[in-house]
Amino acid sequence: MSAQRGSPQFDVFSREAGFAPIAIVAIVGVLLAGGAGLFYLQRSTPSNSTSLKTQSETQTKDSSQISFEASDKKLLLTGGFADPSVIKLNDKYIMYVNKFGGGPSANLVYTSSDGIAWTDTGKKVPGAPTSRVFLMDGLVRLYYTTQVPINPSDPPSQILSAKSTDGINFINEEGIRVKPTDGYVIEGPSLIKTDSGYRLYFSEFKKEKPQERRDGKIFGADSKDGLTWARDAKPSIETTEVENASADWPQAIRPYVLKRPTGGFVLFYNTHSKIYAALSDNGISWEKLGSIGIKGADSDGYYQPDGTIRFYYGDFSEKTSGVVYTAVLTETKGKKADAPDKQPMENIKPFGTKPPPPPECVGKKADDPNLSQSCQMWFKIQ
Repeated sequence: MSAQRGSPQFDVFSREAGFAPIAIVAIVGVLLAGGAGLFYLQRSTPSNSTSLKTQSETQTKDSSQISFEASDKKLLLTGGFADPSVIKLNDKYIMYVNKFGGGPSANLVYTSSDGIAWTDTGKKVPGAPTSRVFLMDGLVRLYYTTQVPINPSDPPSQILSAKSTDGINFINEEGIRVKPTDGYVIEGPSLIKTDSGYRLYFSEFKKEKPQERRDGKIFGADSKDGLTWARDAKPSIETTEVENASADWPQAIRPYVLKRPTGGFVLFYNTHSKIYAALSDNGISWEKLGSIGIKGADSDGYYQPDGTIRFYYGDFSEKTSGVVYTAVLTETKGKKADAPDKQPMENIKPFGTKPPPPPECVGKKADDPNLSQSCQMWFKIQ
């Protein structure tokens, strides 16, 4: 369940724990998500609490002089992958990644000893786009969204959850974790631990909007147990001149939050297939830093011992469909981030410009039976 409320101060939720290594996450529910590849083509302020300080009083000192530089970019997966989610269990890294196209999507499980070289475990389980796995006080919990509605008559998406004690066998948890605002679609959960429980971030966009023109805002919610959530009344992040979005097409979606070793928090999100960052002292009021210089979406990652971020993200290639990359993000000081970010307008698909079809849609027609979700979405683009 979800409701509106104020938000407490909090500390971070760690994505490392000493549980037994896992081989597979049995995700409950079969959801079609072939449209994730199209999402990459067009990929989104404060709480209602009156007791909070103003944004200028709560922001990280000199945050306007902080930016991120990306280096050591590596291609990890190609051929229809999206939404990487990485956790560390004992001495192994586990990546859960969405596989889409040509039928029901699935989350595949990869393992790594260093977070760079990955091995496919051969496990393939049904899953949802933008699923994320977290370690929570002795259990592994998956937060995932139900199928994104394609037609106006489709039911709204919702955030659900499943839990596991061994990271192998997952049990679906009863009830709905977070419902979208009426008339909106919800996606992209990101979790951190708070002093009183947990805080979840997610994005919403209007249900009636065409998929390739998804507007979007990022919201937060608080919970004592990770099951019952109280939503913020106001968005945490929404589009401004920083993202340089077209006036009728604001987009800030799919957040991912980390605690900075030096204090405060960093939130990554994407706007029109470019990734941006924001900082906060309290996780409620955020100051935007601008683009981090990476084209892509669906951020994930963790801080490394040297203070850099091992960063994971997705992108879309017309030849290979969805792809997953990693890079190293280094926090720098002494210069301002590139805000407002002058994103070339050719990188933003204007309404009425139909992107190339996903590979699995080539040669098909809109009225062909048994079209995958990605093809249904592509044919609906005006």
